[in-house]
Amino acid sequence: NNNNNNNNDCAQAAAKFLLQKDDAAIVPIPHSATSNSAMVHTLDFFRSFLSDPFVFGKVAAVHALSDCHAMGATPQTALALAVVPFAANEHMTERTLVDMLSGASDVLDADGCTLAGGHTCEGAELALGFAINGFVQNRFANQHGNDGGGILKKSGGRVGDKIVLTKPLGTGAIFAADMRAKCDGERVDEVINAMMISNGPASRIAMKHLDIVRACTDVTGFGLAGHLMEMLVANEEHTLEEEGDQNLLHPISAILDMEAIPIHSGAVEAISNGIYSSLYRENARIRRTVDNHEDAMMRFPHHYPLLFDPQTAGGLLFFVSSDGCDKFVRELESDPGTLCACVIGELKEHNFVCERNRGEISPSTLDKENSFTETRHENMYAPGFRIHIK
Repeated sequence: NNNNNNNNDCAQAAAKFLLQKDDAAIVPIPHSATSNSAMVHTLDFFRSFLSDPFVFGKVAAVHALSDCHAMGATPQTALALAVVPFAANEHMTERTLVDMLSGASDVLDADGCTLAGGHTCEGAELALGFAINGFVQNRFANQHGNDGGGILKKSGGRVGDKIVLTKPLGTGAIFAADMRAKCDGERVDEVINAMMISNGPASRIAMKHLDIVRACTDVTGFGLAGHLMEMLVANEEHTLEEEGDQNLLHPISAILDMEAIPIHSGAVEAISNGIYSSLYRENARIRRTVDNHEDAMMRFPHHYPLLFDPQTAGGLLFFVSSDGCDKFVRELESDPGTLCACVIGELKEHNFVCERNRGEISPSTLDKENSFTETRHENMYAPGFRIHIK
């Protein structure tokens, strides 16, 4: 009977965690030596945008591991799904595959993650993805932030927390410019080197400071603004699901310091030349959540759009208690495996809900003024105006 009860508890906990919108799925381990144990599963796959299979393998592995790192999990094993282009002879195909997986293995091995196997097929273009299995200690006692739990989640931010970013923005714009032969090779090399830097060291430092690190995610395809919004609304999802809990998280919004946000060399030049990533248009719809969008476009016409630039193997985004933020940032800065540690803003209380209608958006119309209306709702949460640019 005790075993059946434990299994039921595990199943209920697993169902609860699988419904939450975090960077990876968390599954409790039944009959584990400790009830705190949980598996973390995540998957990433994308086509190559680099001519060197070895370098692409490194970038793909860093990108895939990043979801585990964002949750403070320890990667254990990886399964690869590799697509290699049709070639004139088998040796060329095999050489490409070996080079790509060799690069990936370097990154995985450095993180203590074993490449356990995978599947290979031929296709029109080079592509690589990984299913990453990780391990985490989680007490399941308190899911609000990190009080009593050894895991990083998107929810948990509190009013007054500082926002910390560990890699510059601009990979999407720079590669879009490179495809048009309008970007210096030095700029591209800078971005490639940054993309090959793992988020593992920053994640491990954060796990040593769970008393002050409230929440975390990685900045990838949705851009900084998109992933920041996921974290800002995550508190409400817990509030709606667990109404009546005395430890409910409060609604939050963010103030971003545009001048403090790190940006790769060449990204601003690309935007000034009217060059945007193909995903920019879709990402830029999140501008509806910026309360001073028109003002930001006027003051930062070539920097502000990079908030919506999609990132590959981007950095980690932390919400950190203001009391210990300086110490946390100094430790990140002193770590040779972390690219940068910049305080880019802070959290404030969110007291209202706004609905905005600006119609479709494109780079050429992003700065046009449109009307908006504000509505207030009781006991209901929606994105509304969540971001302010200063």
